[in-house]
Amino acid sequence: MKRMWKSAAMALGVLLLCGGAFFLGRLTAREEPSVTFYGEILSREGDFFHVEGLDVNDVNHRGEFTFTFSGGAGLKAGDPVAVTYDGYVQETYPAQLPNVLRIRLLDE
Repeated sequence: MKRMWKSAAMALGVLLLCGGAFFLGRLTAREEPSVTFYGEILSREGDFFHVEGLDVNDVNHRGEFTFTFSGGAGLKAGDPVAVTYDGYVQETYPAQLPNVLRIRLLDE
């Protein structure tokens, strides 16, 4: 009888340890994947941006991109920016980014 209680207590301990590790992992994991590249704003019309990637980026982010973003007050054509998006790209020309998360003005 003692052996059964000991086994049950050990199984419960392992279960609690695994559950705790799972929830701790969820708390510390990034909420959403993101990709950041550097570019220069070619044009802006309201919330619509047309950006060209800089040569410092990998080959996938050196082309032209268009997207809408409802922030970025004060950003204008010619400004160097860091664009962060969720990683999804519509492969058109110029490439379209359906979900831009953030645009940050870079220091010159």
